[in-house]
Parts: sequence; C-alpha cells; structure tokens
Amino acid sequence: MKNERKITLIIIATCVLMIIIFTIIFIIRIFSSQVWQVNTAEAAELQETYKAKVSTSTDLYYLMDQGSKLLNGNQPRNALMNFQRATELDKNYRDGWVWLGYAQIQNDDPASAITSLKNAEAIDPIYAQTYELLTIAYEKTGDAEAASNAKEKMQFLTKQK
Repeated sequence: MKNERKITLIIIATCVLMIIIFTIIFIIRIFSSQVWQVNTAEAAELQETYKAKVSTSTDLYYLMDQGSKLLNGNQPRNALMNFQRATELDKNYRDGWVWLGYAQIQNDDPASAITSLKNAEAIDPIYAQTYELLTIAYEKTGDAEAASNAKEKMQFLTKQK
C-alpha cells in the first residue's frame, strides 16, 4: 500500500510539473510574439528612415562605406540603395558600378549585375575584379561563353601584375 501511495504522489507531482512547464512555455510564446510584432514595426520604420537618408545623401564615401558594411553584414538588399545612389551621383565612378554589380549578384539579380558591371568595364576596361564578377553573373544567367570570355580577361589581367 505504501508503494502504491508513493507512485500516486509521483504521478501527481509529474502532472503538476508538466502543467507548470506548459504554462511557462505558453507565456513565453505570447510575450515573444508581441516583441516580434513591435520589432517588425520598428524595423520597417528604421528602414524607411534609412532609405530617406540614403536617397538624399551626396557623400560618395559615406554611401560606399555603408554599402560595403551592409554587404559584409549580410544585408545585400539594403546595400543596393547605397550603391545605386553612388552611381546616380557619379556615373563615371567605377567602384560604385562594381559594388552595385556585386550587390546585385548577392541579391540573385545577375542580369542587372551584368549591366552594372558592363558600365564599370566601359569606365575602366583593365580592372580585373569587374571581370571576376562578370564571370559569376554570366554563369548565373547560364551564358557559359560570356562567362568564359570574362574569365579569360580576368586571368590575363591578373597575370600582368
């Protein structure tokens, strides 16, 4: 009889403990979903503020610096704004076009990247990184011949150093 009573008490204690655990999990889920909704709204507001700042900036150094930091921080979509603005301000800024092409590749938009990188090539036809990125962009579009040509140019230019 004593053993049966102990077993019953253990079962009751286990059930009470399970109820407490499930209650705590439920409260945590409710709290975290409310925090997530607030953070999502705040993030959207911050995004709009940042977009407005970038669209009015005339500082190429700031735009390029922030864009490269965003790319390194795995935020290629946000980096695009910076590089697009930089190329709007200076259409002959090779590095702006190269970084824009790189960000477009990171955003799975190789066709736009090719256009940007061709602009960089027109400005500076002996910059090896342009051809390195063109190789990647052409490969992503399935244009093996253009990728091969870009790769050959890149290899030729890197051997010259």
